[in-house]
Amino acid sequence: MDYDSDAIRRVDRPIRPYTRALRRWVRGRRAAFANSDANDVYYGRERELMTRLAASYTRPEETLFFDPGAGVAPEDIYILKNQLALYARRRVSVLSLDGARPPGSERPPGAVVLVPSADLARLQARWAGAVRVAVLERRDRYAVIRLLPIPTSPASG
Repeated sequence: MDYDSDAIRRVDRPIRPYTRALRRWVRGRRAAFANSDANDVYYGRERELMTRLAASYTRPEETLFFDPGAGVAPEDIYILKNQLALYARRRVSVLSLDGARPPGSERPPGAVVLVPSADLARLQARWAGAVRVAVLERRDRYAVIRLLPIPTSPASG
């Protein structure tokens, strides 16, 4: 297989080891891995810690929800979801908090969600009146929130 293309075809040159094909990629990733404050899709120390904190707010049989935020590529969401499941030792479900339905209508009451901190104020404003957002933990890049229904007052009669 020619590792430099998407096609599987016969090559006329000597076959290189797979590790050689990855060298360019590794050089590009080295700087991100060396920085402990980096928030790389493959590893982010704060994301790992916040996921473990989020797990502490759920029981082992519960699902931890994750909103990756806007502009995250589908292949990155796949990587993040699996990474978070390993950190949390919980079932992880991706939740698009910008969806058309109010979050309370599609998630169990009390759902714990890991969200990008930068999106928190926008999400709180979007849900005003539909869902109460309880901030459980907040750091520079990520926040752990709990979605709570807003109590309705009994109809006067």
